[in-house]
Amino acid sequence: MAPATSHPWVRSGFRVALLCAAALLVAASTLPAAAGSTWVQFRHPTYGFSISYPQGWEMLSGEGKAAFAAVGPAASGVAAVRLGVVVTTARIPAGATLEEADADLERTLAQRTDTVRVLRKDRIDVRGMPALMIYVVRRNPQGLDLYQMVLIAAHNSRGYAIVGVTAAGSTSLSVETRLLQTLILTFQPQ
Repeated sequence: MAPATSHPWVRSGFRVALLCAAALLVAASTLPAAAGSTWVQFRHPTYGFSISYPQGWEMLSGEGKAAFAAVGPAASGVAAVRLGVVVTTARIPAGATLEEADADLERTLAQRTDTVRVLRKDRIDVRGMPALMIYVVRRNPQGLDLYQMVLIAAHNSRGYAIVGVTAAGSTSLSVETRLLQTLILTFQPQ
């Protein structure tokens, strides 16, 4: 099998997801407790996925190569960073694995070794679909540390990176990460 670096969906798509997630900055409102009937479901007509997000969040369009991007309230105590989620996707070659995607993502992150820490990687199951959940701290260009959760998944001939972001210095980090994890796990390929 070819090395992960030969897979352009990994090289460009996940780098774009991390850069888009890092760009989700500014201020806003309050946090909903959990996914529910007040959440909005987005279905992508071309890329075959759906994802839900809290009502009141702002869906962004035309954000680089992202298939979906939305931002919510400001991170608690860090008004310059808004909670957000970004989905990128690309066709994947036959036989590409989650481990290859993870290895290439880690190489991309390692190019910024002074600003990135991979905290944890978990192999999970999302409604029968194997996936990786990676927890990362990354410093954005403004010098703020962002806490990111990256879900890497593949379905049929598409690879997906779903990135949730908040401020690492948030005074409600555990609440915000639970919300972002709930949001990320609403992702469903069609």
